[in-house]
Amino acid sequence: MNFFWFAAVCFFSMELSTDGDSASWQSTNATVIKLFNESFRSSSPSLSALPEFKECGPDILCTQKIYNQFAHYLVYDYRIAPTSKHPSGHLAMRPVLNYLGSLVNSARKLFSRSADAGIKLFFTCTDLNSQSEHAVWMRKLRIKTRSIIFTRQTEAGEKVTHNVPPVSLNNAIGLRRAYAHVNTPEVLIHRHASY
Repeated sequence: MNFFWFAAVCFFSMELSTDGDSASWQSTNATVIKLFNESFRSSSPSLSALPEFKECGPDILCTQKIYNQFAHYLVYDYRIAPTSKHPSGHLAMRPVLNYLGSLVNSARKLFSRSADAGIKLFFTCTDLNSQSEHAVWMRKLRIKTRSIIFTRQTEAGEKVTHNVPPVSLNNAIGLRRAYAHVNTPEVLIHRHASY
């Protein structure tokens, strides 16, 4: 019986992964730290005063402002070489969310030995099931980011089906309620883009 309880908890807990040993995970984190140090900090005069990632203190990395700015940078300013899937040169939805999560998790790892209650409270944002102020903020930031990217990609005629997250039971209930309330198919597209 304990195994089933453990399996259910693992299956239903949604947390931004906090650690990893795979080459892919380490490569993504290295890319995000390099992006933070080289491109993000030089993207505006106000950010150029930031120290490199490893020298940033909790006054910088344990605030919502820096992650809001990083998400804005990834969505609007950061460009990759245009491809057939993404002719605009913007990052797709999954890489943006992965890079944002990697930055948060790198900061969490940086301050993992801290006993400060404020730091620990801030990093509850990685637990997407938490009801803390920071977790609610992170969910809203991810929803807003998804919505902006989804809208931009559909308006540009880019393929988005491979970037849309699967509909879960909770999402399906929300979609049904939205459709019943407004009774137009357009609300389903907008509602699904916000998940």
